[in-house]
Amino acid sequence: TVWSTAVQLRQGDAVHVGRPIANTQLYVLDEQQRPLPPGFLGELWIGGAGLALDYWLRPDLTEKQFRTLATLPNAGRVYRTGDRVRWSSNGKLEHHGRLDFQVKLRGYRIELGEIETALRSQPGITDAVVIIREDRAGDPRLVAYVVAESLMASSLASALRAVLPAYMVPSAFVRLDALPQTPSRKVNRKALPTPEQNHGQAENFTAPRDAIEIQLANLFSDLLNQHAVSIHDNFFNLGGHSLLAVQLVAKIRGLFGVELPVSELIQHGSVAELAVRVQSDAAVIPSSLLTLKHGKGVQPLWLFHPIGGNVFCYLELTRQLSSHRPVLAFQSPGLDTEEGTEVSVDALARRYLEQLRKHQPHGPYLLGGWCFGGVIAFEAARQLRDAGESIEGIVMIDTRAPILANVPKDADDATLLAWFARDLATPFGKTLHIEPTTLRAMPAEAMFPYVLAAAKAIEVLSLGADDAQLQRYFSVYIASGIALQTYFPAADTLPVLLLRARDEREDFGPSLGWSQLVPFTLQQMELAGDHNSIMYAPQASAVAAVIDNHFKIKPMLGVSL
Repeated sequence: TVWSTAVQLRQGDAVHVGRPIANTQLYVLDEQQRPLPPGFLGELWIGGAGLALDYWLRPDLTEKQFRTLATLPNAGRVYRTGDRVRWSSNGKLEHHGRLDFQVKLRGYRIELGEIETALRSQPGITDAVVIIREDRAGDPRLVAYVVAESLMASSLASALRAVLPAYMVPSAFVRLDALPQTPSRKVNRKALPTPEQNHGQAENFTAPRDAIEIQLANLFSDLLNQHAVSIHDNFFNLGGHSLLAVQLVAKIRGLFGVELPVSELIQHGSVAELAVRVQSDAAVIPSSLLTLKHGKGVQPLWLFHPIGGNVFCYLELTRQLSSHRPVLAFQSPGLDTEEGTEVSVDALARRYLEQLRKHQPHGPYLLGGWCFGGVIAFEAARQLRDAGESIEGIVMIDTRAPILANVPKDADDATLLAWFARDLATPFGKTLHIEPTTLRAMPAEAMFPYVLAAAKAIEVLSLGADDAQLQRYFSVYIASGIALQTYFPAADTLPVLLLRARDEREDFGPSLGWSQLVPFTLQQMELAGDHNSIMYAPQASAVAAVIDNHFKIKPMLGVSL
């Protein structure tokens, strides 16, 4: 047959594709071809009496699409549709697009159709198509082709950021009079032209004004594949991401001899701002306090670094939070200097509070953190409360409580280094899996060079990174681990909001141990994602929504940001 489901829709019905017709079976399967329960998105497979025999004169396609699955022992031969669907609670099949147009870019799963729908909703655009292009080896990017009379790329990108996560906003836009078509009148994606660089120059374009700005603008252009870069263009708004930020820092070091911490790009991400830093002709003294989002006259959200010490993990959350909420984050100073890091949570919190109170002398305070960062936030809140200050709330993002039951077993150097390698890659959306047995099989002096080479191979570290830099990162990791394993606070009445990852194992109970520490003031919510993905798109938008809804934006005098 040429159709396998049917439904009669009436006025006001939610659109779906109904139920299977007679002698037809429908299966919603995951990526391992296992059946999924209602509510979970998967791929539609079809079986039954109406199944075709094969593709005409296409044995290769027949073998690929018609299968007998071990996971469906009683189904017989089934057909793989490529449709993304799910069963509703009332047994109706909902269609959610084609898997053909679901892509993965830098660790994020992206529905191209969702971007195309957002583009078509913009004034003046009559049609749109989005693809991933890799015009430069190793640098895939989203490119949007729109049918419109005119195009201003910067305005269109801003409009998309209001409705889509940052990772779904194309880095290039191409205006066409009409989309190319195949003889069957489908969009011919292979015929879409290579985008000319920087279609639709920004409205407030300002050219570089001196030699340093020219060189920095050229670095932006090379890394981001942009033809003309204004001195006020922000690196991340132009499509930059954490991996490219590492490369930019390495190029600035090679060109100007300035040791610029990657964290500087978070706060000073335009050509003009970086030029001021470079013109000092001296290495920048890194700060452990970074302003992720500016704001004035309102209560800020203070975030503390996870076990690895960096705060890249908070960038997507910051983008998703209300534009009116200032966000500041503490990263370990040990990442950028030889300065030793603290090995106790009490000392870490005390050190960061010295800087925090220079900017917000009095409460109420809103603190938070992911993983180990939540533990630092808890101790910082205790110290502030003991100093007579009030605490608005502590946001724990999938943070295990510091209780004896949560202390990991002792691990040898090889295991610790393997864990460190894994966590080093996580903020970049990468996977760095090294077996401890692999490290144990080599001399001790060879382990760091091995991990360094592996990190460079997947571009987690720049090619200019050396053993000393990796050793600094590892020292921060170990110091944080020691601090966590030696911190056991007494039960308290601080206001804790726990946001727990739904897909994480529940070895430590639904409260991750916090019901023992704050039994009367704990609030908790379960959100989609696992321990890592909860901090990144698209799950971070749900975390941001909970924070914004739970802690309303409030005016606050005396805050200097």
